[in-house]
Amino acid sequence: MLPGGRGTRTGKVHEKLIQQALLENYPDAFKEQVVVGNDLFGNKYKADFVLNDEIIMSAKWQQTRGTAEQKVDYEIITLVKILKENPKYKKAYIIIS
Repeated sequence: MLPGGRGTRTGKVHEKLIQQALLENYPDAFKEQVVVGNDLFGNKYKADFVLNDEIIMSAKWQQTRGTAEQKVDYEIITLVKILKENPKYKKAYIIIS
């Protein structure tokens, strides 16, 4: 699947569902697309959502087999790194669909 193809569109639908749940339950307590630190390669890492300025939430959509394991492993390692480097963030969640 090419970047910007169906996988990207369905991933955005996944993010919108999470956004709606946050709006209903925590309307004033979350932010979207927040730079929370650097990934394993030193690039800025944007969290899909940050709740109460301390909980990182990463939305992952996996429609096809193959790179799911690599994607999730990389995400876990990156989030652990960010949590260790920035005590402001207490927890991180990966929401997979």
